[in-house]
Amino acid sequence: KLNQRLHEDATNLTRALTSNVKAQGNWGEQQLERLLELSGLQKGLEYSTQYSVTTEGGQRIQPDFVVHLPEGKSIVLDSKVSLVAWIRVQAADDEDASAAALRDHIQSLRQHIKGLGERRYAEIPQLNSLDFVLMFVPVEAAFVEAMRADDTLYEYAFDRRVVVVTASTLLATLRTVNSLWRFEDRNRNALRIADAVDAVLPPAHQPALRGP
Repeated sequence: KLNQRLHEDATNLTRALTSNVKAQGNWGEQQLERLLELSGLQKGLEYSTQYSVTTEGGQRIQPDFVVHLPEGKSIVLDSKVSLVAWIRVQAADDEDASAAALRDHIQSLRQHIKGLGERRYAEIPQLNSLDFVLMFVPVEAAFVEAMRADDTLYEYAFDRRVVVVTASTLLATLRTVNSLWRFEDRNRNALRIADAVDAVLPPAHQPALRGP
């Protein structure tokens, strides 16, 4: 149902977005935040938008989204919308025009991947991120067709420490992160209870209560 809704959104907004690059970017970020909300993660606590850090060299770094993990780690999320060439693929009247537009679409994705990889988020201590970045492509069909036409695309991204995700694969990842946080919350609550018990019970009873 989620994929269907996103597909319908993409279809309805296509004409308006293809002529406006900024509108494309805003729409992609809206879809990404929608997935973050659906995953159950809490804004400002378990994920941040337009997260900004300043490196030791004075450079300001501002990823689209940062998903926070337990123990201070993070995952950088970036939304990339490449619709112009993709719409030309769909609107092409013949195979040659379609093939040419598809090549442009693939090249656009490669440029996004290359640019994202060059930002080297994993090397910024203040972010403390995992050694890869998630690049979100909100139009799943656009990525699927690009992969069919260029089976080296995923490897190209992986070599640059970029993992391309769509709505279905990203939501599964985000829900896994949500489960990690809920597990972390339960552990913290258990420790608080144990500390409270330690404060009121004689020492002889404490090891048995903490248990293995």
